[in-house]
Amino acid sequence: SSSALSQVLQISQDPKLVIKKKGESVELYCQYGDSSYWAMYWYQQKPQDGLKLMVYSPSEGQGDMEDEFKSWSLSRSKTTEATLTLSQPKESDSAVYFCAAS
Repeated sequence: SSSALSQVLQISQDPKLVIKKKGESVELYCQYGDSSYWAMYWYQQKPQDGLKLMVYSPSEGQGDMEDEFKSWSLSRSKTTEATLTLSQPKESDSAVYFCAAS
């Protein structure tokens, strides 16, 4: 017989839904409880598309946005939380956004 041990990390994102007028900035917040998970990832998913990596942040205060997402900025003052900001959203930014950690 074999046994597997898995650990579940609970991640919360706020807000769940964002509706903005053109030109209003957007802030997406991600938080989790276990600081032993240093790396954080943000992904964008549009209908009919796979996940696109927006940014990989190896530790707090670090993270370079991928070329396609240079208009976004990441603020990560603690290991366990971060805010992704877009100051001039466009209609093409409508998507589902995911935060992950490892």
